[in-house]
Order: sequence, then C-alpha cells, then structure tokens
Amino acid sequence: IFGATSGVLGGVLSDEAGKRAEALGYDINTGRLVVPIIGSLLAIPTWYMCVNAGSFDMAMLFLASEYLVAECWFGPIIAVLQSSVGAGKGGTAQGMFTLVGGLANFAPTLLGSTYAGAAAVVADGNSSSGGEQLVLSGILGTAVCSGYFLSAIAFALSGWSGLDNRNNAIIGLSKSKSK
Repeated sequence: IFGATSGVLGGVLSDEAGKRAEALGYDINTGRLVVPIIGSLLAIPTWYMCVNAGSFDMAMLFLASEYLVAECWFGPIIAVLQSSVGAGKGGTAQGMFTLVGGLANFAPTLLGSTYAGAAAVVADGNSSSGGEQLVLSGILGTAVCSGYFLSAIAFALSGWSGLDNRNNAIIGLSKSKSK
C-alpha cells in the first residue's frame, strides 16, 4: 500500500514540480527530479531507523515510512527518461533502464553473501548472543543508506544538466546557438 501510494504521489508531485520549474525558466526535467532527490534523502533515516528499531512494531512503522518516501522515484525517472531521449530511441532507453534494474536485483544476493561471511566470523555457537543481528543491521544499514545517498547524487547530477537550459535562457542563447 505504501509503495503504491508513493509511486502515484511521486508522479503527481513531480508533474507539479516540473510545471513550477518550467514557469521559472528551468528545464521541466530538472523540476521532476527534485521529487526523487528528496525521496532518496528522506529514505536514508527512515531505513536506518527501520533496521535499528527496538521492536518489530517500530521496525514496521519505519519500513512503511521508508516505502512512502523511497518509492516516489519511479514515475519521475521514467518521465525524464522518455522525454530526454531522441525520437525512435525510447525502446532502447527503456530496455537499458530495465537491464540496469535487473542487474541491481542482484544486490540482495550480494548482501546475503556478505552477511553469511560476516556472521560466520561473529558466531560463537550461541545463537542468542545477538552478534549476528548486529552484523545484519550494520550491513543493511550501510549498504541501503549508501545506495539511497548515491541515488540522490545521481538524480541531482541529472537535474543539474537541465540548469544549462536556464543559463542559456538568461543570456538569450538556445542550445543550438551555443554550439
């Protein structure tokens, strides 16, 4: 429920942000990318609190919050992707996007392998020691929060490229004239 709500709300908010950016003379895609940037940054503390929560109920509360803020990127990114590629290249761009997403789906397997190796080092034969849970929360906290931070940077760099349009508009140049 929270992920689906985030996806729809992210699309609505990015459309509005794109309109406002355009009204200010910025590229519409620069405005659209504000939503996934903010969502990625808000996902960092909510995910960290989820994996370090003191109870199951608190973990679920933070997980729901994380889904609500983190899953807002999909609609805006697809809109930016489709509006950024040239005519006749939308299928290729979407295929590359899907390929990268498919490769990223290996991340849980890699994290699981990392956890298995680290937990074996920590394990002292007493399953109630809690050391393995600390290893898991540390790995998940570090890896996922780092991923969200890197995503925010990537979204920001993509949005930054749209600022060229604003600078050209200010000095009266179009992209074709500035080449």
